[in-house]
Amino acid sequence: MSDFSSYKKADLVTVLKKLEIHTVSKDTKKVLVDKLDKYVSEHPEDGALTIQSILDEAEDVNGDDEDNETTLNEDNDEIADEEEEEEVVVVVPETEDDDDKDYEAPPPLSLKEWVVDPVIEQWENFVEKVYEYTDSVGITYLEYSDDLRERLSKAITLNYLELVLEFAFFIYAYVPIVPLKDNGFNHQVLKDNIYFFGESEILTPDFTALLSTKVIATFVIWAFDAVLLPLLVAYYVNFSRRVLVFDNNDGIVARIYTYDPFVFALSKVLIYYFITKNSDGFLTFKTGDSLYATVNNFFVLYDSYYAQFTAVLGSFPLVLGASNILVALYSQFEEY
Repeated sequence: MSDFSSYKKADLVTVLKKLEIHTVSKDTKKVLVDKLDKYVSEHPEDGALTIQSILDEAEDVNGDDEDNETTLNEDNDEIADEEEEEEVVVVVPETEDDDDKDYEAPPPLSLKEWVVDPVIEQWENFVEKVYEYTDSVGITYLEYSDDLRERLSKAITLNYLELVLEFAFFIYAYVPIVPLKDNGFNHQVLKDNIYFFGESEILTPDFTALLSTKVIATFVIWAFDAVLLPLLVAYYVNFSRRVLVFDNNDGIVARIYTYDPFVFALSKVLIYYFITKNSDGFLTFKTGDSLYATVNNFFVLYDSYYAQFTAVLGSFPLVLGASNILVALYSQFEEY
């Protein structure tokens, strides 16, 4: 149990604001306490003393406000008593109109009070229960959340995600779904001796299709055009240099990334566009028995396999690659 759990939520918010730690109105008391514990762990020497001093100041201010409010209420009561003594009672005969004026209609149904607030309260209770459970099993939510946010906020991560999506699409395009009895991995020995393997109609992916020459050639060309060649360009054309300053000393110039994510995304888009839109002009079959014609026809044949895959991909790599270019360009202004 944290030492700060006994304080009010308003006092915890005040401390976090003075420590310049970001908070939102939806943060529960549990989340605020976790943020203070994290600050103490990051500042083991004076973190706890700093927070305690701010909390003591907040309590002193609240105490003074309560004394002032008590004094003000007493003065108001005295003034009200004096005004009541000076009031003159005037009796006015009641009429039917007066009876109508005394009628007060019931207040309208408050959707916020009866629907929105209970839903928010239940959600906050659920989130707090989740936090308590994760703490009990040794999982700190804030640490994992900050780590995930840090990883996803890098331009190079988006390049990795694009490659993963393209590879997943490759598997989807070339791995057929067949009944178990017709699956290439289902050996004939199993079919002959086990009835289930010989007659089952359960749909399963047939990964033996990946062993065909056409699929292997397509994968090799994709790996070269979409991964290796852009990486080579991003390694030698690298604009990710920054001036790094440590402890107010003289700065040093260093590269943040070994492979520039902006150049990688840009070169990948240009290579894909060149292959899909302009490769037909120079990749054509040659006639003759010369070595040049043989090598050319070999590359043209396997490039046609890759062209079939790019036709299925369509403009997906162009759109996603253009998005990565914009994000990488924006991240160039990041300060280190």
